[in-house]
Amino acid sequence: MGKSQIATATWSFVIEPQTSKGDLLAYWERGWQCVFAALEPLRPEDFERKVSIRGQEHSIIQAIDRQMTHYAYHIGQIVFLAKHFRSAEWQSLSIPRNRSAEFNRYLNEGDRQTDKEHRLDVGTKFAREPKKESVK
Repeated sequence: MGKSQIATATWSFVIEPQTSKGDLLAYWERGWQCVFAALEPLRPEDFERKVSIRGQEHSIIQAIDRQMTHYAYHIGQIVFLAKHFRSAEWQSLSIPRNRSAEFNRYLNEGDRQTDKEHRLDVGTKFAREPKKESVK
């Protein structure tokens, strides 16, 4: 990478004070559109090719895994900062802290069978419900 490319890459992560939530979400969506635009045209024969990333050879699967891990790292940073800034107002994105046992009971109550498409929504629904007092 040349100096101008490094400067451009560095500044691409700067959010100016006047940036709105809508601007940020649009930027987020454009980023994911780029991911899917790169993945959708892949054909089985493409998975036999190697690609070079920063001078290192990778299979297509390794390259995808590398990039998705990179995204997960940055999403974790975003969540960490959001939790910090929201503090006590933070709402868990999954099972709230210290409520795993309650969630397991929740899963076992009644009919909690969900189709595969909605299986992740169970945790979110649980997290949004008020905490039940523990029964002894």
